[in-house]
Amino acid sequence: MKYNIKFPANLRTDADAVVSQWMKQNGDSVKNGQPICQVFCREQIYEIALNEDYFDLQILKNAGSIFKMSEALATVTDKNNGEKIQNLNERKNMASNDKAVGNVIPILMPQAGQSMEEGTIVAWKVKPGDKIEVGQVILEIETD
Repeated sequence: MKYNIKFPANLRTDADAVVSQWMKQNGDSVKNGQPICQVFCREQIYEIALNEDYFDLQILKNAGSIFKMSEALATVTDKNNGEKIQNLNERKNMASNDKAVGNVIPILMPQAGQSMEEGTIVAWKVKPGDKIEVGQVILEIETD
């Protein structure tokens, strides 16, 4: 199946963004957590990474391209190589709508200092339904 890669929904604004550079080429495979490109927006540079392994990266917006944050930057293919295109964000939303099974315990972001009030999840290290061990890293958080 093919998936569109877009700027993360939780960071989107009405502002335009610019693809600063691609770390991968057309046809490359992408590993979980591996940055594929850098995007400049709101005077910051964001690295875009995927949360699963994918194949056959196809770049839609070249380096230097100005784009709307709702536009696809590239496409990738999963191991099933299907024809249907689906947005990665929609796929993540479908997974989050699954009903929890068993004992669910909310996990709060640890306080990282007096001025740290929020963070952005950069990458998940576990999948829904995985058993989590004490001390296991489950996600990466980026703060200002």
